[in-house]
Amino acid sequence: MVKVKVLPAITLTSVAPASVSEDDDLQTITASAQLDAAKDDENVSVTLDAMDGTARIADGDCEDPASNTLTIPQGDTSTDANFVVEINSDDLYEGAETFMLALISPQGAKQIQSFATCYD
Repeated sequence: MVKVKVLPAITLTSVAPASVSEDDDLQTITASAQLDAAKDDENVSVTLDAMDGTARIADGDCEDPASNTLTIPQGDTSTDANFVVEINSDDLYEGAETFMLALISPQGAKQIQSFATCYD
């Protein structure tokens, strides 16, 4: 007999605010993740990654959130903790810039492709 272990799916559920002004002081964007079903036997963790668009991490437009890992405790589908992405200010006029956020490296859950585009 083969046992199949069904993993809950984890998705990026919100990103707020949808846009920030880069010419203000340091700004933050908050992102949340949620499971489609609770996992009773272990915690679930996932990392947030930023991918360059017209806003580039190497140019200092935003901080790389790759060290941000969110853990959802066993038995829960979400947590009060959120990912925080810092948006750096500068005095350059660059027009509207974008970058994407994605969940990567889930532990204890399967990943559903979920991306958010952030407007800088």
